[in-house]
Amino acid sequence: MHRPTTTRAAVVLLLAVVTSACSFSFSIGGLDYEALEEGIAEELNASYASIGRSVEGVDCPEPDEDPGVGDQLVCTATLEGQAVRVQATVEDEDFNVTFNTLDVVYELTDTAELLAADISEAIGVPVNLNCGQGITVVPIGDGFQCSATDAGGGTATIQVTANDIEDTSWEILE
Repeated sequence: MHRPTTTRAAVVLLLAVVTSACSFSFSIGGLDYEALEEGIAEELNASYASIGRSVEGVDCPEPDEDPGVGDQLVCTATLEGQAVRVQATVEDEDFNVTFNTLDVVYELTDTAELLAADISEAIGVPVNLNCGQGITVVPIGDGFQCSATDAGGGTATIQVTANDIEDTSWEILE
């Protein structure tokens, strides 16, 4: 298999665009953690509907004192037994909160199909890709590997990297 060492963006690869900078007000004499967890779950479920998934629950830690403006909490959503981290930031004294995911969720079968088309186009040879089944949750900046095979029986390992919520890249490893 031809093995270029270039990295290409595969923006269409992101199959579960997750909550990015959503803003909600969660105050009743302080931060309403139950409402915050429900709001995060609703947004994530709306995002994950495109891959036929929904979160089992969301847990936000409750510090001893109410958070102040600019304070951040890292909440954890559970998706098929995997943790998806969501960073919530208190924006003002009324406890308006914005939140962003810190992880990217990939549906592996669909990801393999999209990547195979992108890689085949890039190298000029049709490839089949196996990334596994189900979902994987990848922290932004980290990645996972897939196996590629071409029609001639050549094989290669593909490193997939979640650069941020809207940008995924791949590289053929030597």
